[in-house]
Amino acid sequence: MAETVAVVNTTSGHFSDAFAAINNIIAKLALNVVTANNSVDGGLTVGNVFVSGILGTLTLTANNLRGGTVNIAAPLTVVSNVLVNGSFSVVVGSTAKINSTTISAGANVVLNTSALFVGNSTVNSFMNSTYVAVGPNVFTNSTAFNISGTAVVNSTAMNIGNTTLFGLVNSTIIQVSNTITSVVITPSNITIGNSTANFIINSAGISVGSITSLDFGNSTANLIANSTILKVANSTGTSNLSPTSLRIGTSIVGNLSYTVGNTVVNSTIVTVFNGSGQANLQPTQLVIGNTVVNSTIHFVGNATANLSINSTSVAVANGTGSLSLQPSLVTVGGNATLNATSFIVGTGTVYFLANSSLLYVKDNSDYSPSQVTANTISVGNSTVQTYLTSRAFSVLSPGSNIQINSTSLLLGANINLSTIALNIGNSTINSVVNSTMVSVGGTSHNGTTFSVGTTTVNSTVVAVGAAVVNSTVVSVGTVNTASVLIGSGRAIATAQTDTVAVGYKFTPANLGNITSFTINPASGNYQYGTNHSAATWTAPASDCAVTIMVTNDGTAGTITFSGFTVSSSTGDTLTTTNGNKFMIFILRINGVSTYSIKALQ
Repeated sequence: MAETVAVVNTTSGHFSDAFAAINNIIAKLALNVVTANNSVDGGLTVGNVFVSGILGTLTLTANNLRGGTVNIAAPLTVVSNVLVNGSFSVVVGSTAKINSTTISAGANVVLNTSALFVGNSTVNSFMNSTYVAVGPNVFTNSTAFNISGTAVVNSTAMNIGNTTLFGLVNSTIIQVSNTITSVVITPSNITIGNSTANFIINSAGISVGSITSLDFGNSTANLIANSTILKVANSTGTSNLSPTSLRIGTSIVGNLSYTVGNTVVNSTIVTVFNGSGQANLQPTQLVIGNTVVNSTIHFVGNATANLSINSTSVAVANGTGSLSLQPSLVTVGGNATLNATSFIVGTGTVYFLANSSLLYVKDNSDYSPSQVTANTISVGNSTVQTYLTSRAFSVLSPGSNIQINSTSLLLGANINLSTIALNIGNSTINSVVNSTMVSVGGTSHNGTTFSVGTTTVNSTVVAVGAAVVNSTVVSVGTVNTASVLIGSGRAIATAQTDTVAVGYKFTPANLGNITSFTINPASGNYQYGTNHSAATWTAPASDCAVTIMVTNDGTAGTITFSGFTVSSSTGDTLTTTNGNKFMIFILRINGVSTYSIKALQ
């Protein structure tokens, strides 16, 4: 520890001052200063010392190690890991000890690398990698839990007890037994008792061994069961069940009869009656008022209005009519009959008949009956008749008829439609239509030529007598359009100049969204479209003048011109701005094409 020694003034001090300072240093070295030397035991210093700072050493030896100050003990704080040499132990108190292989707390708690042991030779718990034991009688491992050998639980069963008193549970049975009785539960039975007295419940019923009587309740409300009677009673009623009868209040069920109020049931009859009627059920019949049902007939009603059912017929009748149903015949009144082969409604004058081959309707008119067979439908008589077969349809009347078959339609004598032609008229005046020609009297058209008398029109010429009009000339006799004026107008010829005195209207051609194309004057001298994307415009193949108006949309692209002869300026600049419009004038003369651009904004 630090000690203070007065400094000797070398100017004014004496040797006695120096000797006094030396003696003071010697005394302090002997009593107050911690010293060290090279001996085995080291330098000895007697007394107390406190270092306010950090004390460093390679090896620290002490009989006791504690925290706090020199005169006040306090908990010791270790601020780094503590490593104990493998050959030494850490001892806490007089019984706790930690070394490289074992942690022990006295003689009764030991933890090592293979097991945990708690207790002593009489009472102890033990745990290792394969099982856990508590005392000498309780242990568990990976397959079972065992208590003193009398309680064992494993993956297939649980056993508690011994051969005399035990409980068993597994996948097929639950059993609890002692020396007197047992309870056994299996998938098919529940058994309580022993071989002498037992109680069994299964899917077939409940069995109570040799018990002679069961009493439940008190004198007012009770249940009594014995070998001769089962009785249930309370303050409002009583039920008695004996081997020969069941009595519930005033109702009795016995081996020969059953009685409930006005209802009596016995081996020969069931009778139910009250103030308004009576029903009797016997082995051979049932009678309810006016209704009788027996083995041969079911009758409901009286002599005027009734329903009768027996093995051969069902009959319904009242004051206005009747119906009879038999195995081979149904009759309604006296005029409707249905059997296995036919259905007839009516009398000999007016009637309807249907059978497997014919449907026949007859009234009292002058016409013959209407008939339907498998191959023919016929309505009418020999004078006026409609006739339909699988191959033809005919309507005949005086002076006219209609006939239809698989190849033709005939209306009267003058209209005939077949699979190849339509003829209307007769040999003198007629019209003919077929796949190659339409002809009406002296007028015909065959797909390429239209003729009316001496007038002929086809794709190349119109001829009216001696007058001819084709793509190059209009000729009337020896005079053609090179020297004739037609009416008050003028005929325009390619070989003649003239003055156009009036104007003409044009319908512009719609090009839609313009893609790359060759300008075609045949589409019109005035055209318009939308610049929707980049495209190349190619010069026309023939001399012409064409004007095209272009409108840009949101995806307009660059227009490239191909095959044109132009100067350094072609007019206004084309843009791709959405909504801008341009007039593009295209001209080709003597094989040379050019263009100019006019912006409209």
